[in-house]
Amino acid sequence: RKYEADIVAFLGCAVPANSNLIWTKAMQRLFVLLARALKFGEPVLMVGETGSGKTSVCQVFADAVGRRLHGLSCHQNTETADIIGGLRPLRNRQVLAAEAVQEAVVALRELGHLEVEEIEHQSVQRLLEKVLTTELETDARARLVRIRSKLMRSQSIFEWCDGPLIEAMRKGEIFLLNEISLAEDSVLERLNSVLEPERTIVLAERGGGSGRAEDNPIIQADEGFRLVATMNPGGDYGKKELSPALRNRFTEIWVPQVEDRHDLELIVDSLWKGEELKVFTKPLLDFVEWLCDRISDRSILTLRDILVRTMVSS
Repeated sequence: RKYEADIVAFLGCAVPANSNLIWTKAMQRLFVLLARALKFGEPVLMVGETGSGKTSVCQVFADAVGRRLHGLSCHQNTETADIIGGLRPLRNRQVLAAEAVQEAVVALRELGHLEVEEIEHQSVQRLLEKVLTTELETDARARLVRIRSKLMRSQSIFEWCDGPLIEAMRKGEIFLLNEISLAEDSVLERLNSVLEPERTIVLAERGGGSGRAEDNPIIQADEGFRLVATMNPGGDYGKKELSPALRNRFTEIWVPQVEDRHDLELIVDSLWKGEELKVFTKPLLDFVEWLCDRISDRSILTLRDILVRTMVSS
């Protein structure tokens, strides 16, 4: 960990000591580039082959800065609701309604507006609305408004559930969108406003008008919010490119394949289940190099293929 002091001074964060990531030269470079871009609030797009460490380095960065990583892997059937959230059936409505009525009865009785022992649900709500039109102390009014919101929620059939993007925006955490190029362009268009300097998004599907801050359809990202996306190079096994309009909003980082012999030895050595098996690392990599040179094609045995053979063998 000779580089750690430089990273701390340069980025203001330390790499977790318990990280299982193999700190090859390529991974050190990728971590520094990612952390540097995110430090200044830039949305980052990492482009590289499968198994090059894109997702792993995001998790390590999240651990380093002490934030939760919200991840979503895209595919051809990814919908907008998977990213931003959507309306879901409200469960346990009767239980929620009973709890809200009980809270309202207690609050109204303490304020001297209710003397009877039992009262119907609708009567409680009407009385609550009437009391809110009178002069009340700030704390008492806030309490009754909260109870009224709970009563109204218990009458709904559906409720809004935030998706991983909205949750990360609210809490100032990190959102990782894996394989972004697999999603349809119509879905990814909802990210455009989040990638702008204002970092906002309008939840038109949700609506509003309740007056509660949490129901505001315009979501402003917290200062600590960061967005990272990953994708394989366009044309790789038929995968499409992102639209120029969307891609230009990212700070792009190219993640090259791990081909350095020393880095490969570090990775393979870490996967053997016993120290005595490490003697097979060099012969294994020698065979891979020989085979790729023999047929003049290095794509037949990628790093992921080597790792799978290593784990199976051990």
